Amino acid sequence: KACGFNSEGEHDPNTALDRDVDNNNWLDDTADGPVTAVLVFDDGSKEEIEGNAWVVATDPSYAPQTLNVVSLWDEIFTNFLENLNLDPEIYKNGAYQQDFKPHFDDEIFPTLNAAHLQMWNTNLPQGARRAHQRMSELSEQPPAGINILSIIRNPNPKDSSEFSTGSPLMPLSLGDSGKSFLTVTTTQYFFLEQWYNGNSVGAPSKKLGPGEFLDKATLVNCLGGRFSPGIDMTFIIRDPNLFNQNWQDPAIGPFRINKKAMDYATSNEGTPFLGVGYTPLRTNPVEPGDICKFMAIPWHTDYNSCATHTPNPNPGGALTEQNARSGVNTTLFWSWPAQRPVAVYTFDDLKANNGTLPTQRYSVRGEGTEVGELSHQNPFPAENVGRYQNRKLILINWHRIGTIIQGPAIKDYPSDFDKNYYLEVSSQFKQDESNLVEPWPNTVTDQTAPPED
Repeated sequence: KACGFNSEGEHDPNTALDRDVDNNNWLDDTADGPVTAVLVFDDGSKEEIEGNAWVVATDPSYAPQTLNVVSLWDEIFTNFLENLNLDPEIYKNGAYQQDFKPHFDDEIFPTLNAAHLQMWNTNLPQGARRAHQRMSELSEQPPAGINILSIIRNPNPKDSSEFSTGSPLMPLSLGDSGKSFLTVTTTQYFFLEQWYNGNSVGAPSKKLGPGEFLDKATLVNCLGGRFSPGIDMTFIIRDPNLFNQNWQDPAIGPFRINKKAMDYATSNEGTPFLGVGYTPLRTNPVEPGDICKFMAIPWHTDYNSCATHTPNPNPGGALTEQNARSGVNTTLFWSWPAQRPVAVYTFDDLKANNGTLPTQRYSVRGEGTEVGELSHQNPFPAENVGRYQNRKLILINWHRIGTIIQGPAIKDYPSDFDKNYYLEVSSQFKQDESNLVEPWPNTVTDQTAPPED
């Protein structure tokens, strides 16, 4: 939910909603705060459990089985390795250890499989779909004759042009604020290098404790980069000050938020209970709401806009109506397709097509999503396909967006249909009123057309 309010703090449905990310005078239903526990003994005595958890409420998961190429787990794990001495066998003295052998299933395959799964949420052409499918078929034996690293964008490149090169480098997604394209984390890239060099064959699995395993099981499902600002958490997960530095205490453990001690008994009506709270790169402890205060307000407008965009900074220079055909990049790229599906195959269309993959549809496609005609006021209508043209419409229609799940999990899925299809179900859009999904690459100067029935 989201609510606009006026200068008096009263609900006002006419509050302006004129930005994708930072809208003044709006609230939404994202939230975060600490979770603590108190043991109550039979004799009535109590003892507070040392340590804590932290809960963050964020947007719905519209593709719960699709992994992010860079997850929050990848981000937090890299942060603790490089800044908080989490595991010297992997990283110490400012360097990754070349004798470390990453376990393929735990440390490498999730990245490769995530790249494979993106194809169900994007409009990749057929050749690229086949290449993504092959990513899921790789094993701990690196593929002979194929230099996988040559198509993965290096987070520490010798040539900075990698940051502004889209295809054929992966991830084929937009980058953090100030970077044109996304990179895997330095830890992910190190693991991939070790695997490519044959150093994962027979590697043992590094077991996590039960608490850390639960953290990983949760965070692998959340978006890491692109942080601009992101959708589950944002760039602050890369700040060691966000976390309890005393993580080696067995009562605390790694990945705990640096929580401010809160004595609610001291609260008084009319007196603010919370202070300035956490600020990046400073040591102030974290208060309730500090994590989501860096996110988009409301989250719905950010979700709506993050279908496809040109990069920022845009290779070749900022795009204008005058230079669109004179050398600057005009190609559109995805933001975070695992969290925000763009183009989907629907189960209904698959059935109507007798089990053969049909033409894709935009995930967001109800009334109000069709782009306008080409004009001086709207010189690039193609860059706005697959989203609501009026931001307020996403506030009242987000629940109509369908969910993408694997075929066999769908009720009455025919036994002779491919079991490896990931399809949209439960969409509540009465009809497709967006635009025809054309295979990528798409540009801002593309012609737009009605969807195919």
